[in-house]
Amino acid sequence: MLIKVGRFLRCLVLALLPVAVLAVGVELALMALDVGEPGQRLNMSRGFDRSARYLVPDSETPGGWHTQMFEVEHLEITVPPKSDRRRLVMVGGSNTQGFPSNALAQKLDAADPDHTWEVVNLGRSGYGSERVSILLDQAIDLEPDVVLVYTGHNEFMEVGFRKSLAAQGALSTFGRAAQGLGDHLRVMNVLMDAFEPELTDRSVDRRPELRQKRAKTFDYLTYTETRTFYEAYASNLQKIAETVLDAGVGLVLCTLASNEFVGPYTPKRLVNEGATLEESKQFKKLLKAAGKAIPARFRLGLLDRADPNELRRITLSQPDWGITLRPEEIEARLASPPAAGRTVPTLRRLGGPLGKLPETNDPKATSIAGAHWPDPSLWMNKVFDLLETMEALHEREPTSKELAALRRADSLFGQALEIAPDAPRALFGRGLCAYVLGEDARARKLFTEAVRYDRAPHRATGPINNTVRELADTLSVDGVTFVDVEALFRARSPSGLVGYEIMTDVCHIQPGARLPLMDDFVPAILSAAYRTNGR
Repeated sequence: MLIKVGRFLRCLVLALLPVAVLAVGVELALMALDVGEPGQRLNMSRGFDRSARYLVPDSETPGGWHTQMFEVEHLEITVPPKSDRRRLVMVGGSNTQGFPSNALAQKLDAADPDHTWEVVNLGRSGYGSERVSILLDQAIDLEPDVVLVYTGHNEFMEVGFRKSLAAQGALSTFGRAAQGLGDHLRVMNVLMDAFEPELTDRSVDRRPELRQKRAKTFDYLTYTETRTFYEAYASNLQKIAETVLDAGVGLVLCTLASNEFVGPYTPKRLVNEGATLEESKQFKKLLKAAGKAIPARFRLGLLDRADPNELRRITLSQPDWGITLRPEEIEARLASPPAAGRTVPTLRRLGGPLGKLPETNDPKATSIAGAHWPDPSLWMNKVFDLLETMEALHEREPTSKELAALRRADSLFGQALEIAPDAPRALFGRGLCAYVLGEDARARKLFTEAVRYDRAPHRATGPINNTVRELADTLSVDGVTFVDVEALFRARSPSGLVGYEIMTDVCHIQPGARLPLMDDFVPAILSAAYRTNGR
């Protein structure tokens, strides 16, 4: 039998040898002719079209540019020709889009009397690092002096982001290696160009793909597959940094702030790989019992549903603060508040610059009782409902009956974690118990672990922010500066836990809290500019 197998393998090798020799010859010929160079088009994982134009020349102003990033024209940005003003370009997602560009430019002018500044905000809601990398390749044409990068919340937002990443995570090491080899073969690039020539025709002014809906496949990610997205983020961030530095431009890297009192995204698979059917059933039973044990006033809007199949980040965690209203809608709400008569709950006093309330007449950026909230006349009832839960949490005054219930819930969550130590919902639920019980250090650790093991987070996580820190540490060269936004917000929040005093939901910073953050950006921006260009 072994002799027959050996003969078969020998015949197979002899049959494939001419094909292999021909393939190598073709690859070497293409290399000699400089045809089909890898990296000139999308790789096999097919993310977004890198030849689509996010920025096009402004037809009315020679040397100017116009964005085509949005679905509606009135949101597009016109960038004037480069002048003697120093230019800051900001890239990222919706948080970046909401940064107050005019206020930042004024602060830069005040801190840098030798120059005037302009801020070009290229933030776009929903854009993750893959999109940002493509956009930035083109934004270098704007001739920025400094680029500020604030990206990492949206890595699991769009289905188009490296479409096959989850599948790659499930591939064997050999499978991933084979796919990577295919990405770099010139013959593969030539074949793809032949079948899709429009992707390499840069004379065609193609708009970027529309923002895509969150993929249903994210409901079934394992943590192994989740880590594949973090690897892609690290790769994209490295590309972003290289693009900026290769152009001789200053770079500001930022970690991102997130609301630690919003529960993790709950996948359909509550227990990760390796769990038996019996363990999965027992886990669900324990999670359900633990959820029911937490007194309602400590979990409404945070862990509303006791059934683990229903546990999710519900709408109370995305309340309507009135921030996105148009001026006429603001006027209507102020005239007839939707939640008239309700009392604003008291939350925690902030420290540092966040505790020094900036003066503003903007109803979207009012600060109240130490929190950076918009005018309560704009709020819907859900905001009050949620903040009442937060007020009860922060008071931490459970009755003796509630105290016993919290300890029981804590124990049940602990039993669930013995079955699935990386279950994000169990970690978050136990963190809530620890926080109300006054165990701040344990609560911080549990909340951090819940975010870390979130399968498809809507926020920056430990792996995301640590990637930024590690890259900033690696790039200790002239022109690179670093702002640890996560650390700043934690240091200025009581118990070191960032909450609704400065966040509107899981990842968006309240408009009022964005203003003092601009003060943190200024020295880093100026340092990057001076170290790159000199004074």
